[in-house]
Amino acid sequence: TSQTNGGETPLLRPPLVSQDKIQHNVLDNKKVINDVGYGWQPEIATDCSSFRPCFRAPHSCPKTCRDHPLSKAPSVPSNWVPDVTMIHRMAQDDSIDFPPPLSDEFCEKMSVDGGKQNDENQAALSAIGLTVSSYTSVSATRVLCMVYTMKDAHATKIRAIRETWGPRCDGFLAFSTESDPRIPAISIPHDGPESYENMWQKVRSIWKFVHNHYLDDFDYFFLGGDDLFVIPDNLKVYLSTLSDDSAAENAFHFAGRRFKGYGSNNYFNSGGAGYALSRQTLLEFRKVMEEHDCSPTVKTSMEDVMIAQCLRKQLN
Repeated sequence: TSQTNGGETPLLRPPLVSQDKIQHNVLDNKKVINDVGYGWQPEIATDCSSFRPCFRAPHSCPKTCRDHPLSKAPSVPSNWVPDVTMIHRMAQDDSIDFPPPLSDEFCEKMSVDGGKQNDENQAALSAIGLTVSSYTSVSATRVLCMVYTMKDAHATKIRAIRETWGPRCDGFLAFSTESDPRIPAISIPHDGPESYENMWQKVRSIWKFVHNHYLDDFDYFFLGGDDLFVIPDNLKVYLSTLSDDSAAENAFHFAGRRFKGYGSNNYFNSGGAGYALSRQTLLEFRKVMEEHDCSPTVKTSMEDVMIAQCLRKQLN
């Protein structure tokens, strides 16, 4: 339902699922999945009649803009393994209005400060000639989308992903500094401090966790930062073209936005833009992760360079 404030563009409030009606599911000893987040959505406040002020910092609309803090995350057991299909299933559930509808304002020109002119993003997308591929035509290629983030971004960047492109992936999971089964987000240990300068060790732990729990459930595993915007439909179309059907099961692929680093033959896929490993690549990568060529003890922010070096030297 919509609410109109002051006769201007209405903001839309999706139906919410109360905390006492959310189900808890515990599976066998192999995986403990707490489905506490199914159907959950943070409330959309309607303090202002327009989203345009939200693009200014600081903005003047308290509790609007989808950036006010979330309520305390429900606790999860130490052996919790998230159900990464949760928000994808929510998007297909006709009884839930999810992802929540957005204001028509987002279809208008919107500058970086909320103005009605100089929409550089729209100009760029128009210049590219961007189109969205048919979602149903590529359903056979299953992709797990993942981002690395921090607790402070749950109410902002991660919420934006959860309410836009995240549900169109076959699976979605945020690796964060605090677990929250409603998102879903999980905090897993890694060597060294929690800092940008130690991203390689965090990413190594992410790939170990994904290998251990989701390897057989997806064809490709896509990982990037929390400031991404992905069109999963197009991503799935692209990944589905990399192998013919007969070879897909055993295909080695490491796909992304290629850059050239220092020195010769030092190509890598941008971590910021996100990159994808095929199932077979992830399987073989896990086998060689502790080899010297894979820099298992290095502390660096250049996780994208490190994984490319490992795959190149160990798996050719």
